[in-house]
Amino acid sequence: MNDKFIKITFLTFSAVLLSYTFYESEIKYLGKERSEYTLYYIICLLLLTLSIMAFKIRKELFLNITVVFVSVFVSLNIINIYLYFSDNQIITSKTGQLEYYLKEKVKNNKLSITLSSKNAVKDNSEPFALADISLRKTIMCNENGYFSYFNSDRYGFNNNDKFWDSNSIDYLLVGDSFTHGACVYEKNSIPGNMRKIFNENDENKTILNLGYSGNGPLREYATLKEYLNTKKTKRIIWVFYENDINDLMQETNNNILMNYLNNNNFSQNLLSRQDEIDNKLKEKFNNLYTQKKKEYERRYLSKFYSFLRLNYLKKFIKKRIYPEEKKIKFVKQSTYEDFYKIMFLTKKLASDNNIKLYFVKIPNYSRFFFPNKTKHDLEQYFQQDRQSKKIINIINKLNIPLIYIDKNKLETKKLIKDLVPFRTKNSPMGHFNEDGYSVVANIILKEIKKFESQ
Repeated sequence: MNDKFIKITFLTFSAVLLSYTFYESEIKYLGKERSEYTLYYIICLLLLTLSIMAFKIRKELFLNITVVFVSVFVSLNIINIYLYFSDNQIITSKTGQLEYYLKEKVKNNKLSITLSSKNAVKDNSEPFALADISLRKTIMCNENGYFSYFNSDRYGFNNNDKFWDSNSIDYLLVGDSFTHGACVYEKNSIPGNMRKIFNENDENKTILNLGYSGNGPLREYATLKEYLNTKKTKRIIWVFYENDINDLMQETNNNILMNYLNNNNFSQNLLSRQDEIDNKLKEKFNNLYTQKKKEYERRYLSKFYSFLRLNYLKKFIKKRIYPEEKKIKFVKQSTYEDFYKIMFLTKKLASDNNIKLYFVKIPNYSRFFFPNKTKHDLEQYFQQDRQSKKIINIINKLNIPLIYIDKNKLETKKLIKDLVPFRTKNSPMGHFNEDGYSVVANIILKEIKKFESQ
């Protein structure tokens, strides 16, 4: 092969690589990620300089430089490919969700994906939705080997719609994704398992689920204010998971939600605004769907670019030089004060209408699965333990019946490791499996029976 052709090819490759680096750094990311591309600029400029010098140096020396360059380039890519396949890539409950949606959408045009309330707290416009789009098949998540879904009721909650027409509501549940029934079918959720227990005993009880993924205490109180039928409801079961107090810190930044806390007469009148809510959520969903579809369609191109940039090698080196530790979230004292006020108002709402209120506390079971406890893990464990004690103290101070589902209660029949799905050997997923939800439902009903027989 003509050495001049090789030199021109080398020069062209260097120029294209420099142009691509400039495009990524200055056009795609508008210069905001320039520091991330410094090394690439240096390498590209070095290659460009060498390729220009190649026209001035001896043929033998040029060939030697080319062999070294190609050898280094190939070696780095082999290492990068190895790191890609050996990397424990995080599989979340939403991995593959869009692919599943696209496949199911062919069969059912009235299909949606549950819109977690985590990002909704940034929305300060009315109506502020507290559930999903109504009367839709709604895809949730996958932690047990399948994507769960539910058929939303007239207000977007995970219920059979006919429950709203019942003469009485024996149990009304509020909470976050654990109450919502994350990653299992409705029949295997906490409310679903409660119905099974009553049906097995030939008892006809109406159980209404007002839980929603990503909820914190302020959204849950707002849900009660908007959807609680005070004349029909006999019991409220407030299901609290340990990270709910962190969600409250975000919720207090929302003006609409804070109106519920600061003004006892405030209401968005959501019962009569479902068409508005649905239209707003459909627009939100369509925007999210459009964005996710673009990402999905470009997934192979994105993967190719990540290989070109040696991302996995870069990540590996970065981890060794700057070991990364997740920050521990410390809850402000004012957040505990807000929580106290929320539970005080909830208790008053219940007692004023002769409704029994129960507070169920579920532990963050992931802290039982630290195979090798690092200093960071231990600090996080003790922080969660302190938070837990503060929550329990507030509930006890308000004399609200407490159902504390601790490790011992969970492990009555099975070990915790059999009640939760795992992404890797020592890394549990976010929620319970079918058995876990069943155990929790049984504990709740047994403890309520004890309270009511006293």
